[in-house]
Amino acid sequence: MQAVSYMPSNPHFSDYVGIPGHLAIGDALGSFGHFDQKLLVRGNAKIEGEINANSLYVDNSTDFIKLFPGRDNYNENIYFEWGDDSDDKLIFEHKVHDEDDIEVLHLHKDLIESKVQEVTFDYGSDDDLMQMSLNTSAKINHAALTVAGAIYVGPQAEKASTGDLVKFNQDYIDDYNLWVEDGIVTEDIVLVAVDDWSDHVFKEDYELPKLSEVENFIKENGHLKNMPSEAKVLEEGYKQHNINKSLLEKVEELTLYIIAQEKRIVQLEKQLDVNTK
Repeated sequence: MQAVSYMPSNPHFSDYVGIPGHLAIGDALGSFGHFDQKLLVRGNAKIEGEINANSLYVDNSTDFIKLFPGRDNYNENIYFEWGDDSDDKLIFEHKVHDEDDIEVLHLHKDLIESKVQEVTFDYGSDDDLMQMSLNTSAKINHAALTVAGAIYVGPQAEKASTGDLVKFNQDYIDDYNLWVEDGIVTEDIVLVAVDDWSDHVFKEDYELPKLSEVENFIKENGHLKNMPSEAKVLEEGYKQHNINKSLLEKVEELTLYIIAQEKRIVQLEKQLDVNTK
């Protein structure tokens, strides 16, 4: 088969090759599947531009498409691969000068990996909300992010994953949905409805411990009753709801002690007035 070459005198503007119908290249004649297909290539195809131009390379023998939106010594390549050998993936690759290729975005059927410094997802309008879901197709109304599973946040995630982060307890991830290293800065925290609270101290059937009993318990245990010890907190931490409930219990007990002492003081003052008259 003889090769045919055509080169316009001015490839930018003056000369064009027009084909008013369909074009089949290779052993592709009669293989058009749809009338809207204008070009069918059986074999490999390569479209290559000059510097600062774009290129396209198609290799259907390996199920491979490669785009070269290239510039001089600066390439940004896009790969599309599919088939049994390629594991179906999409790769955006970035290369500067003679440095090694860097896959800035790798989409695999089981993996999404990115090596970029900044990623922005914006729906494009101040009034509209871009929504993302992880591990679920559900989206909570008015929530930008819906996650069906636990979340770990912190710069030492690699240590935590290997069990080398001492303060991290795997049970927390199993029992709760959010772990944050070092702390959280927020304007407010709201706890949803809880099963119990500490107003039982003010009920008539509550037996307020005598102060002598409180004193003896402190001497024996080194902490207040119904409060965790220092050793336990240092080893296991504590639940915020439980500690709030216990602290409220102690505040309410102190209030009852103060009320009782106030009554006692008033009674003693009255007796003192009677004795001094």
